[in-house]
Amino acid sequence: MRKINWSNIDEGQKGPLEPVISCHEICVEIPVYSSANRSFRHTILKKLVGGPVSALDGVVIVKALDSVSFDVYLGDSVGILGHNGSGKTTLLKVLAGIYEPTAGTIKIHGKTTPYFGVNEGITPEMTGYEAIVVGALVRGVRHKDIPGIIEEVENFAELGDFLNLPIRTYSSGMNARLMFAIATCIPPEILLVDENIGAGDERFQEKVRVRVKDYISKASTFFLASHNPIMMGEWCKKGLLLRQGRVLFWGDISEAIRQYNHGSYLPEPHEIGLQL
Repeated sequence: MRKINWSNIDEGQKGPLEPVISCHEICVEIPVYSSANRSFRHTILKKLVGGPVSALDGVVIVKALDSVSFDVYLGDSVGILGHNGSGKTTLLKVLAGIYEPTAGTIKIHGKTTPYFGVNEGITPEMTGYEAIVVGALVRGVRHKDIPGIIEEVENFAELGDFLNLPIRTYSSGMNARLMFAIATCIPPEILLVDENIGAGDERFQEKVRVRVKDYISKASTFFLASHNPIMMGEWCKKGLLLRQGRVLFWGDISEAIRQYNHGSYLPEPHEIGLQL
């Protein structure tokens, strides 16, 4: 197993061509303790979820990422494509520091800001206003600047009096509005976005598009994991196509979308035959 190398270096310390993120042979193995080695569930896991599956002492090991390598530079916007279980969200969580690779090396120059699920420190029992304060503090906002952040999130999320209610009472679209507004209340250096950026009506989607494009134009680095090739083509320059935890293609977003639409991301026929 290689040593994991996490690095956060100030902008002035980087050379002009040094990657913002450099991943080399990243692997993530996830143990599944409740699956029997010869069960039907194990067979489905082996053929359709993530990468290869093995068993050790009755514990099923899913290789969610398998030898993933790529370099991303300042201002790159990257679309991550693949079928459900291909490793898209797992990769985002590795970049966010939520998962630690079981093998490989990763160097990150700058701060990553994830936008998926519930943000750091925020619980469903908090009101919208409490979530804004916690989210801002986690991102290093000074107490004296909190009122300005609250006003910005209020204007962007457009939730009105719902900000006085617990988050658990929100619809998925309302929750997505609030979490996106909190995640982007300070322009992030590296923004990591999962599928749920698509929540909300068309007018809100336009606000999201404007904000994302603004970040990209300011040379922020942006990752989007999605099944939406139209959104990918609009927002991303590069594409990373995953299949069963492995990199199938890394390069221009147009070619990544072409291969995705062609079905290259799907497992081969011989890979999905059940071996009972």
